[in-house]
Amino acid sequence: MKNFAKLMLAALCVILIASALSAVSSAEELELTPGSDLAIFIADGGTGTGYTADSPLAPNENPEGYDPTANAPKNHLKTAFYQGIDMLKEAGGGTLVICGPVYFGADQSYGTGTSQRDVLTPWFSSKTIKITSVYNGVDYRETNGAKITIEAPAQLSIQGKSIWENVTIETASADRSISFNNFETVIGEGVVCVPADDAFEGVAQQYISLAAGKRYSKTEPTEDVPNPSTHLVVKSGTYNKICGSNWGAGSSEITGVTTNLTIEGETTVLGQLTGTAGSSNPFGGNVNITINGGTFECDIDGGGTTAFTNDDAKVVITVNGGNFENVWSINEMSMNYKGSPAAYSLLDVSGYQGDEANLAAINIAKSEFTEVKWPEGFDPEAAAPATEPATEPATDAPEETASPETDGSDKAEDTKASETDAPVVVDNKDESGSNIGLIIGIIAGVVVIAGVVAGVIIAKKKKSAETK
Repeated sequence: MKNFAKLMLAALCVILIASALSAVSSAEELELTPGSDLAIFIADGGTGTGYTADSPLAPNENPEGYDPTANAPKNHLKTAFYQGIDMLKEAGGGTLVICGPVYFGADQSYGTGTSQRDVLTPWFSSKTIKITSVYNGVDYRETNGAKITIEAPAQLSIQGKSIWENVTIETASADRSISFNNFETVIGEGVVCVPADDAFEGVAQQYISLAAGKRYSKTEPTEDVPNPSTHLVVKSGTYNKICGSNWGAGSSEITGVTTNLTIEGETTVLGQLTGTAGSSNPFGGNVNITINGGTFECDIDGGGTTAFTNDDAKVVITVNGGNFENVWSINEMSMNYKGSPAAYSLLDVSGYQGDEANLAAINIAKSEFTEVKWPEGFDPEAAAPATEPATEPATDAPEETASPETDGSDKAEDTKASETDAPVVVDNKDESGSNIGLIIGIIAGVVVIAGVVAGVIIAKKKKSAETK
């Protein structure tokens, strides 16, 4: 009986510890596929049906909902971009082929802001759409100069699950962004991001930024989505900022959000990688950042300058790969943050596959975390960085801030629809967005089980002694 009890205790410990380890594993890789085989081709000046590259879509110049006399005309409704996605939405998803130049500026945007207005898509929710310039073996970037150009005040707002592959995104103004409205998004292979003016090559603010959340609107738990999450995977492209939540043009508070960012492949970040909002949106929730590859010449911040509004926030930054030789800093919280620090933060480098020079760079760039995990055999006290970490250039202009939207017209009817047509949520963790409580519970369970088994053994011994 004594040996049996020991075996039972050992087996239970193995099972429970294995469960704990599986609980802290990173989320499964996000895989999306277009919702149908339909392809719609768009390019500026299109005069056709949109079903072939030789006949790019001719948009309706007077669509339903468009009023040219309005204070803020809904110019986005007139674009082939909007109307092409609307056609794909009706088919359950599909592929939008950028087969020539596509320009977004004031005349393609909705709103009254002088620096920021919205190029909205229809609300296509879980009807996944791929956006690309390569289709059936033809790269229209090479054959027809295909690219997306974004100029102030335009900002793109994608209202459904999307895949971006083999497309060029050119920015003709600083601080342009694409927001994905809390929908699952994969930025796949072959995305090229460039400033329109070659003189700005390498200047962070002249490259597009990505926000997994909304541009400015409030995000909070609802009855349909009690734990709103974001899930953005980025595999290629060069960016100013990548944000786990909102871009942050307004002051609407974000609450109860779990952000999930995965960066890998050929991605380069020049400004900031943050798990929360890009600027002014107060953020409350939890952060998961997984870095499997990429090049980082930026700050990496779990919580941004407006985080956290909750006092139990958890930040987990997992580093499995990537080039950090020129990283500026790696932080639980951004410098000069306004809010509460994370209640728990983990920098997990234990699975890093790179060389020791990068580990040394990570070591010198990191600030204080609740816990740091290093690969077996790496001694952070003994490791010396190959070079001093790069410092942020002092010449960058301050971030452009949005002017107030005086008539509230930025809040388009498509955005309001989100309250009734909720996005798909990806969250492999508990309601707090963290597995820490689960792990503590598992450990406590092991202790309790051990105590029970020990009690049984003692009772058996006592009973045996009394019968002798």
